[in-house]
Amino acid sequence: MNNGRLDYKPHFVVAAHPKVPNSAGITALWKLADAIEAAGHDVTRLNFTAVKPDQYVMSMDGQNWVPVHTHSLTTLLQDIPFPILISGENTDSKYFGNLNFCRYHLNKMGVLLNKGSMKENEYHIAFHKIFYPDCHFHLPQSQERLSLEEARDLKIGARGLDLTYIGKGAMYVPNPKLLRDSVLMTREWPSTNEQYLSLLRNTRVLYSYDSLTAVMFDAMLMGAMPVLLSYLPLGRDDWLSGFGSQFPGYLPNEGLDFDQCLADFPAKRLKFIDEAIELRDGFANNVKLMCEDIIRFFRPT
Repeated sequence: MNNGRLDYKPHFVVAAHPKVPNSAGITALWKLADAIEAAGHDVTRLNFTAVKPDQYVMSMDGQNWVPVHTHSLTTLLQDIPFPILISGENTDSKYFGNLNFCRYHLNKMGVLLNKGSMKENEYHIAFHKIFYPDCHFHLPQSQERLSLEEARDLKIGARGLDLTYIGKGAMYVPNPKLLRDSVLMTREWPSTNEQYLSLLRNTRVLYSYDSLTAVMFDAMLMGAMPVLLSYLPLGRDDWLSGFGSQFPGYLPNEGLDFDQCLADFPAKRLKFIDEAIELRDGFANNVKLMCEDIIRFFRPT
């Protein structure tokens, strides 16, 4: 068996938008960089973001930014012997040249505004298999703004507030409206994590037009039942095959009884949290296995 060059020691480069607390996808990339480093690998973190659909900028320190051109990354990483670049699903491959590239599908490609193109011989990682069914490695993450153990112990009393969240649903659902005397929550409000958690802690039901938002997960942790209003941009069957069996809330057009869903929510919520704890506790080992697989995939002969 050919094990490749004996001096092969890859250096991972994680390229991600600067940290934004309310973006689960961006958070996932930065968390992955930390986990790869904790697994014993060299990691460079690169701020890399689109300022227009076809115009990227990058920064090593998050302060000094330069435009990204076709050969910018190749030039930047030329002194690293074996760089392996990791970025999100919509990053355009034209900027990578001949660099080894891993595409982390944190959403279905093309769902967001930036719609990059793939190249041959990419390594595909999927946050969820419905985002890229033929992925090389399935790497879900448990992302929580509150300790899962603290969420599990949270006592859920009577609540009188309902919220509507539109989020990315505005891209797919025409004229989304507030539901049943609810209050509109946006990506901008509440503005702090403390206010955000406090609001959800006092919420009975979260109505969401965004079928892929982490806000529904946060609401569930804080004891608010998520109510999905649209499966878009996924099809119904895709969404149900990916999330339906574990979703602890109410789904549209499935013949569910709303009051029964509310009654069943506490038990389903606890089961969901236990599964999230198991996922969180296995993440470091999954990253270790993924890195080993990536290294085999790109090992020079």
